[in-house]
Amino acid sequence: MDSNNNHIILNEELMRLVVFSISKAISEDFPQYRHNNKLETDNGVSFMKSNYINDNLRKNVVSNSIILGPFSRGGWKGRVLVDLDNKITYSIIRKQTLDFAINRKRTVPYYLQSILFVENGGFSRNSEPLFDYGLYDNYLPFSDDELIDDYNSIFKNQLSEAEKYRHYVITYDILQNEVSDIKLIFFDKNFEIIESRSLKEYLKPDFASLTNMLNNDVCSVHVADKVENLIKIRPSVKPLLRASENEA
Repeated sequence: MDSNNNHIILNEELMRLVVFSISKAISEDFPQYRHNNKLETDNGVSFMKSNYINDNLRKNVVSNSIILGPFSRGGWKGRVLVDLDNKITYSIIRKQTLDFAINRKRTVPYYLQSILFVENGGFSRNSEPLFDYGLYDNYLPFSDDELIDDYNSIFKNQLSEAEKYRHYVITYDILQNEVSDIKLIFFDKNFEIIESRSLKEYLKPDFASLTNMLNNDVCSVHVADKVENLIKIRPSVKPLLRASENEA
């Protein structure tokens, strides 16, 4: 992979599985949870969507070369998808949540700020963007060392700046229990968009039918073969990162 390439490197097979995992969480898993748990009040229940997304990533995406790295922020537990073969990390976040999070004034770095600083610090857009978040001025200044230390705490020192990873953010919108829009965004360290790619084409399949196929014993062998082909298995992985993943 060319580390100086300012364009998104699209892993279509991986994106299909990620989009499936997100869509299933929003359109099937979360509505089923609400149906099965009829409470007088449901404060904070919307956070269950991200829980189901992460659970689906674990079931459908994780392999020997794709790791779901855990990290914590206070009482909140997050996950970062790590593609060890292509040296790309991914975060998944609802667009509304991202807009709110990076507009907040902070006394400590936002986790995405630290990741973008370390992994995408060497990238910049080639021209003025049509649109960017332009929100970096809302942060109190943080030193390079503070951002690097925060990055190391996120990945528990198992990924380093020297390894030249890059980070992509997958954002999605929701309308009436369906994913209405989903994008893969390549930000620079200042949250300015270098490139953005729509992933809506991967929403076209009938996810209910796909789920039934995955649960159908008759098709299980064929599905397993297809999933194995979608994500290439590699025997050599980072054992310490794998160990920290299993501890979460």
